[in-house]
Amino acid sequence: MLTVLGLLALPGHGLAQAGGCDADVERNSRGGILGYQSRGDHCEGLYATDVAATTLWVASLTEVFQDYDLTNTTPLQLRWSAPEGAPVHLRAHGIRRDLYYRMDAERSGGSGEWSWSTDFLAAQEIHRDDIGVLGWTSREVGGEPHEILLPLRVTQGALAATQSERAYELVIVPNVRLEEVYLTLAKVASAGAQPESTYLKEGEALGQRIYPTQRPIRITLPGMIEPGYYFVQVSATRGSGGPVTMDPLWIYVG
Repeated sequence: MLTVLGLLALPGHGLAQAGGCDADVERNSRGGILGYQSRGDHCEGLYATDVAATTLWVASLTEVFQDYDLTNTTPLQLRWSAPEGAPVHLRAHGIRRDLYYRMDAERSGGSGEWSWSTDFLAAQEIHRDDIGVLGWTSREVGGEPHEILLPLRVTQGALAATQSERAYELVIVPNVRLEEVYLTLAKVASAGAQPESTYLKEGEALGQRIYPTQRPIRITLPGMIEPGYYFVQVSATRGSGGPVTMDPLWIYVG
């Protein structure tokens, strides 16, 4: 069985370094004004080549991700709920084929919101479906430290999302062709416990029939209504045969 890192299974692997920049991506920056580099309170830009080395990687987790208008200079607002404590890391990543784009930022644990200029996105015509966005923090779960995913609410300006627009969506990207993808989802009784025996989903096939290489797979996570911690396991079978299992993902819903 091939085991793949969960949250850390990202091209340019590793968490954002001090100042919000990822050293691995900086070394692979395209250079010039468009290259991945510090841009005030965050790092953003293009890098030269894909640095992915994993079979599956996590690209996005959102509660709300509204479409945005690149002709509108109003910044994007990223909002999240997080347990008190550690800083929150924010990341955007290109999921369109051959779009080698990254944005990294770090905010204090109690901030809960960040304003993201669309200047670079507009200049490069990077649209909502071209990127995934992630937020995470560090927390102990089951007596061990874990990276905890925080579903992001992304809107343009102060517009509040309606309840009908709220749907937790996990996006993963395969670097090989897959035959089928399976989802397990459970509510965790407490931050120090293992998942409850009653699962919201347990090894259920997505049933999308076709999972091409480097094509984003969008997975709806149902039933995440109560605040607290959730456990997610994604597994798959490869087109060339053999199973693939990602390390468990831990999600906090505030």
